[in-house]
Amino acid sequence: MVILMTEKKILFEYNNKVRIKITDRCNLSCPFCHSEGTVKSETLSIANRNTKKWLMELKSIFQKVHLTGGEPTLYNKLPVLCNFLKKIGYDISLTTNLMLLNDNLFNSLQYISVINISVHTFNQKYFSKFVKKGTNLSQININRLTENILELKKRNQVITINTVVSDDIDQELEDVLQFCIVNDIPLKLVPDWRYLNQAKNCILSFLNTHGFFEKERRVKIPGSNLRVLFKNNESFCIEFKDILPYYLDFWCDSCHMRERCIEKFSFLRLEGNPLRFKFCIDKPSLDNDEFEKIFWTKFRNEMQQVYEQHFRS
Repeated sequence: MVILMTEKKILFEYNNKVRIKITDRCNLSCPFCHSEGTVKSETLSIANRNTKKWLMELKSIFQKVHLTGGEPTLYNKLPVLCNFLKKIGYDISLTTNLMLLNDNLFNSLQYISVINISVHTFNQKYFSKFVKKGTNLSQININRLTENILELKKRNQVITINTVVSDDIDQELEDVLQFCIVNDIPLKLVPDWRYLNQAKNCILSFLNTHGFFEKERRVKIPGSNLRVLFKNNESFCIEFKDILPYYLDFWCDSCHMRERCIEKFSFLRLEGNPLRFKFCIDKPSLDNDEFEKIFWTKFRNEMQQVYEQHFRS
């Protein structure tokens, strides 16, 4: 359900998505990757009793899951996890660099509604910054990426392209935009959080230069995710991901990082083995007992309160 706040020209939507980091393994080394706020290298255990328990419990307030990493296609239990999530009623999206069209992905496609593909450039020099040290496969990887994207299109898979934008002219955003237009693939531009203001200005300048104008704003609450939609005269749309600060009362009020953190509260994140929980990327994750005994009821109540206040018809 969507409500329109005309005085602010913002559409509010209920934040009904939980993020699951299923693995820290990755075949690339993107310099801006925050790995959902953790540095420990591990993989989600679908066999852990708390994992299935909480995925079913969280269904009371979430309808969608977003699978992230690391690189999800390196997670060998991906089809098993997707099958389980689909059976209990979740709508599934996944973010991948799509370098690998492997069995993990192919056997999961039937369960996945949307695949978000990370495409930050088609420029070999710029792409070399994302390749692990000691390798020289930039152009090969770019060619493989374009082939894999078109293969998913051919299979009628719903896909979008996510591009993290810096202020580096070597990124050549025009090529990414043209690829999306020619192949009719939605494009989302995300500012590089390391250089937030410069990256945001770069995105807005790029959109203005290429004839895009703001169409609408959408923010998912409770959460800080502001999505600004732009379109051009040919009605091609680009989504710009920004932040509209939202604070969880029980989590953020006494936080010493409150004013200087970037993301605030955006999503609940699940990770690891044993399963852990994160309300933000700037603080350590919570173990099962801490989440269940101290925070779960408070979090569920705040989510339900927001829903009742803004979306209950």
